[in-house]
Amino acid sequence: MKTEEKILLRSRMLFMEKGISGTQMTEIAESSGINRRTLYRYFPTKEHLVCSLQLRVSRQINDYYNRLSSHLKAPEGAPQLMEFFRIIDLGKLGDLFYLQAQFDSHFSGPYPTEALKGEREEIEKPDGKGLFRIIRAGQENGTLRKEMSPAMLYQYLMESFTALADHVILKKSHLGKDWQGNTDFLGIYREGIRKQFVIE
Repeated sequence: MKTEEKILLRSRMLFMEKGISGTQMTEIAESSGINRRTLYRYFPTKEHLVCSLQLRVSRQINDYYNRLSSHLKAPEGAPQLMEFFRIIDLGKLGDLFYLQAQFDSHFSGPYPTEALKGEREEIEKPDGKGLFRIIRAGQENGTLRKEMSPAMLYQYLMESFTALADHVILKKSHLGKDWQGNTDFLGIYREGIRKQFVIE
């Protein structure tokens, strides 16, 4: 395994175990089997390392969504949108969402380099993503409302779903007693999409 890959893998494991703020660069170097000087040659600052891992996690989430959207069986547009949010497997996304939430709370400043900023902007573009194609097809065939542009609706759905998954579904055990039962949060989310955006 290449040194950079090993650093990112070990960082991810330590961030999952101890959190970003609880993990020191010295620990990452030791866990990666390198010295600090070598670590800083690959990642000059902790922010650089965190941003690089954040981009990797974002790509993994996007890859999962794209694979999911390529296997949908429902007709184009609104039916595919509803199927997409019905078959998402949160078990496959839990660790990624957990890390994403850590990145969001840890990192709010500018990106350490223009290259990393450019990568982030490229990852966030909706063009070419399966869910974006579903939304655009739905607006074109009249099964989805057009109050928002396809790009805006894509962004809204991705951000709201991520927030729901991270703050409610994946942390259900932290919620009050009334919310810990068999509440179908994904079903409630789909119903909200249907009422807001689907033309029936």
